Amino acid sequence: MVLLLHSWILIIIVVINIVIQHSYGKIIGCSVIPHGDFAYDPSLVDNKNGSLKVHIGAVEAGKYIDSLEPDIIILTTPHNIAMTNNFAVFKNSIGTGFAELGDDLHNESFHHKYKIYRNASMDADLSNNFVRKMHNSYQLNVSGLMSFADGQPQELGWGEIIPMSFLSNATIKKAKFIFINLPERRYNHSKEMIPELLNLGKHVFDFFDPLTEKVAFIGSSDLAHTHLKSGPYGYSKYAEPFDQFSGMWANNPKENEDKLLINAGNIEIYAMSCGFPSLVILNGLLRNDWNRWEPKLFANEHPTYYGMLVSIY
Repeated sequence: MVLLLHSWILIIIVVINIVIQHSYGKIIGCSVIPHGDFAYDPSLVDNKNGSLKVHIGAVEAGKYIDSLEPDIIILTTPHNIAMTNNFAVFKNSIGTGFAELGDDLHNESFHHKYKIYRNASMDADLSNNFVRKMHNSYQLNVSGLMSFADGQPQELGWGEIIPMSFLSNATIKKAKFIFINLPERRYNHSKEMIPELLNLGKHVFDFFDPLTEKVAFIGSSDLAHTHLKSGPYGYSKYAEPFDQFSGMWANNPKENEDKLLINAGNIEIYAMSCGFPSLVILNGLLRNDWNRWEPKLFANEHPTYYGMLVSIY
């Protein structure tokens, strides 16, 4: 009898441990997905210089998000609406738009540009509640934006469309998107924004994790834009170190967050990374519960003048 009772106690302990290990809340996965042309179509650069690796990694990242079957997808983007000071959250019920592929070549003789289209469903009430909570409760610089009293779709661009293109139609049809646009001041003041970005990531977690819906996070991000002298932003010796520090962080955020926040942060203004703020927001989210996440870095390459990183958590 005592032996039987002991066995049942052991079984109960094992079951409790399993429940604890799998009751991690409702933000169930995250990813960093580039928005550059070559992530979607590496043939634009003849599949060279790591472009194919980036593409394959982005496909895998999309499959990972698909596998989570999220009800809500938070997507941060540096390339849509940019308010001077505030982060901007779309509040319409529907978003639609396209990305034109081929522009990143910066080649006037290239005449084979084409467009990819995507639509997104959004939860206007949830977006409004999120904005209100961020602004009123946490005093963050977050505003809501609505187009034509929600009488027409919000316009989406390639900063959102290309990451979305790696998701299945089933995921896009099921999920409600929360689009967070980065402010204009990120161009010259990303380093100064680091505490604020971390705080935003923390409170994104605080708001979405208690929800009953399954939530995923996607950071739309490219890295340094100064790898080539022939590129539109010229060359900087800080481009390669910035990308390497970012990759070290992506591969192990818990152990290497200083590689992002200090090492990469100190040189971002020279490297010129549009996606750096999204990475810092994600770090702020992840650090709420380091033990929940298992990172995987798929790619960290620069097929042309700018870098692209793909990772999942």
